[in-house]
Amino acid sequence: DEELIQNTNFINPSDGEVSEYVNTINKSKIINVIPYNASELYAENYESTLSSQAFFLVFFAIAFIFNLIGIIANLANSIKNNLREFAIHYLYGATKNDILSRIIFYVLLILIPPILIAYVIINHMGLLTALPRWESPVFFSLFVLLSVVIVSIYPIKKLHAVNLQDLIRRD
Repeated sequence: DEELIQNTNFINPSDGEVSEYVNTINKSKIINVIPYNASELYAENYESTLSSQAFFLVFFAIAFIFNLIGIIANLANSIKNNLREFAIHYLYGATKNDILSRIIFYVLLILIPPILIAYVIINHMGLLTALPRWESPVFFSLFVLLSVVIVSIYPIKKLHAVNLQDLIRRD
């Protein structure tokens, strides 16, 4: 009766249990067992995985910040170029809140697709597995809301600084 033993695993064994098992198998002289502690390998693997996850998260964060700056500049330029249009809407009965809601809708339209794509890629790569609460729809919604607020602050301040009534009088 020969039996080949492969990949025998112990979960949290004591040193005595492992020694007893190895000695019992080695006494049979059929095979020679050399115990290997895989916890060191798992620790190395975990550290390398964690460092690669941190690298990609930092990369996505930097890319996201540069994109936000570009979107803010785009919005500021868009508001500057559309001041007359805003004044005309204001003349025909639109309130400043109507114009602000239009800007926020535009920001949502610009931000949601790339954030959604990045979120799917990050989840597909498994970068958020160490932080399970980040994978929730609540976190995603809060992240989008925070992004919209951050992007909207400067253009809205710029719009509030302009007196639309003066633009109507001037034209």
